[in-house]
This record gives sequence, structure tokens and C-alpha cells, in this order.
Amino acid sequence: MPAFKLFAEPKERVRWLTDDEVTRLLEACPPKWRGMIRVSLATGLRQSNVTAMRWEWVDLDRSTLCVPGEFFKNGKDFAIPLSDDAVAAIRESLGDHPTFVFADDNGKPFGKIRSKAWKDTLARAEIENLRWHDLRHTWASRMTQAGVPTQALQRLGGWETAAMVNKYAHHNVETLRQFVDAKGQPEPTSHLRHTGVQRRLRLVG
Repeated sequence: MPAFKLFAEPKERVRWLTDDEVTRLLEACPPKWRGMIRVSLATGLRQSNVTAMRWEWVDLDRSTLCVPGEFFKNGKDFAIPLSDDAVAAIRESLGDHPTFVFADDNGKPFGKIRSKAWKDTLARAEIENLRWHDLRHTWASRMTQAGVPTQALQRLGGWETAAMVNKYAHHNVETLRQFVDAKGQPEPTSHLRHTGVQRRLRLVG
């Protein structure tokens, strides 16, 4: 086999929204976007699954969502429970369109969010370096920081492997603080000396 050079693995992108940034984004975005952004932050769904969301996928009485497999690369149906905030955001769109959950000001379903409209929204919100897909990163990181098990997060996010979860879900410094004093830390030297003296005294006695 001839020798060839491997390209370096691209640097992992780590970007999620702070609570303050979420507030500013919701205030600055077009009103018709707010429900979609809230659902994205509450479910981690990709943009295409949110903009194409149909009423037939949603069961508001049971607070569940089932997206047919034809809308996913793996071809598998995707069903998840919906949080209270996701249900509330979806309910606010009742009556906007007979088929699609979210519709624009002209009553038409959203396609791909235009780049210029997104950049203008970020400028008004004074937010930098953010893609719509980072809303999925934000959801996953918040879930991880809240202590949601990786296996459950993998199922909720629709990832095939736990390795994919780790690309999206990140801890921050404060959520890691609870682990720094966990058991298994070396005992202080003074304590060890004291314990050794006690052991020798017992042997002598």
C-alpha cells in the first residue's frame, strides 16, 4: 500500500449558551422563531426536525413526540417525551398552520433558517460565535450538567453511540466541583503517621 498522509482530526467545537444568552436570544429573535428556539433548547432536536414538525407527530395530552424514520438518516422512528416547556411552546402555535407546528408570518412552514436573518438576530442579541446547531449542544450540555445519565441522554438525543454524546454534552467547571472531593483521595500524611503510631501501639500492647 502506498504511503499517504492522514488529515488531522478537526478540533472539537465546544459552544453552548449561558442562561443570559438564552434570554437575549429569545428577546432578539423574530417572534415566530421563539417557539422553535424554545423547543430546540428543550429537546435537542435538529433544526430540520423542528422547522418540519407536524401536528401528527405530537401528542400534547401525553406530552410525547414521534418523528417518522424517513426524517432521519438511520431510517428509524424517533420517539421522546416532551418537557413542560416544550409542550407550552408547541401549544402557543395551535391554529397557526393546519399541518405544520411552526409557520412564518405568511402562514407558510419554515424551511432552512436564512443565514442573514440568523446573523442579524445574533447582532441584536449581542451574541457571537453561535450556530443554530449549537442549541443542540446547549441542550445536551445542560442535561449532562444536571446529572442525566449518558445512556438516557443518548436515547433522548437520538445518537447511535455514547461517543457521539460526548461530542455534544459538556460539563462546566462548577458542575465538576462536586467530584473533586470524592472518595479515593490520598489521606493526609499526618493522618497516616497517626494511624501508623496507633497500629504499633496495638502490636506492642
